[in-house]
Amino acid sequence: MLVASVVIPPRHSSLGLLILRSRKLLLNHATKFWMYCKYAIGGDFWSRHATIAMSSAYLMEVRSLLFSWI
Repeated sequence: MLVASVVIPPRHSSLGLLILRSRKLLLNHATKFWMYCKYAIGGDFWSRHATIAMSSAYLMEVRSLLFSWI
């Protein structure tokens, strides 16, 4: 049985702050994306497509955030 351990740097280090800030940003964007997806299931044709367009814009923003940190 393999056990994976993740070492998170202390909060006062710059890497630790970056990890904490990125987790908060990603959680915020993931929550917004989930809400848009939830509303995309119901509703009429135009509101559904507008919601999908907004959620894909959030995905693009999250992707750009991730690639800017790598």
